[in-house]
Amino acid sequence: MITRGRFSILLQEAPKLSKEWGGGQSGLLERHMATFKELSVLSRKYGYDANHNLRYLALSRIISRYQIKELLVLGCGKGILEGILPEEVSCTSIDINPEEIKIAKEINLGKKNRNFVVFDILKFLKDSKRKYQAVLISEVLEHLKDDKEIIQSISGVIEPNKGLFLLTVPNINRFVNNIYPFIGRKCKFMSNEHLREYKFYELYDLLASCGFRILDTKYSYFRFPKEDYVRKIVPVDSRLRELGLKVKPDWADYIITVSSPS
Repeated sequence: MITRGRFSILLQEAPKLSKEWGGGQSGLLERHMATFKELSVLSRKYGYDANHNLRYLALSRIISRYQIKELLVLGCGKGILEGILPEEVSCTSIDINPEEIKIAKEINLGKKNRNFVVFDILKFLKDSKRKYQAVLISEVLEHLKDDKEIIQSISGVIEPNKGLFLLTVPNINRFVNNIYPFIGRKCKFMSNEHLREYKFYELYDLLASCGFRILDTKYSYFRFPKEDYVRKIVPVDSRLRELGLKVKPDWADYIITVSSPS
């Protein structure tokens, strides 16, 4: 449980949310209940989709499992993940948007080992002289013009042999895009701002071409058609969505990979 800074204040508001989220949480989230409540407060306050909270939780578990103690976060946004990570994980977090960095600093107020910097991702990678134990880029690659150049540049700042690259991208093969052709609709991107989205084999080939070998793959969030209506009866953290991920993980909204330099 987070007990320092802004998150400790938000946690005081969290008990109000249990009824709003349709009762008790299930399965995987039961082990992260306090954190999920904190994130629910943040998604309401800052206006981002609550399904992203599941991805933050998945990433926090991966960081714990691989015992990552030093993390470079590229395109950190509002610094939500940094907020739920323990202070012993030292985070250097980069984003080009000063307003997002301002929010990230507010959310992480009082937490040790947090450094938020306004900077262009590619320029930072090319100028950096440091090597990091792990680098994360989450829901950013699809917005960048040259995804291969970014990944190749990331390889230059990861510790050789034992370094890790954590990546999340939108899955173009998600459930709704498998349904649309049957009802006469075309597959579509999650956002008009996306330049591309990925199938797993495309991601595998891209990482391999940049010298990375995938060690682990996870998937996050199972979206239904007419999601705005379905969510009223099927909450973000419902067992039905968990079941969908278990039965057809490759139909999830997001692909999460852990890679190492090959």
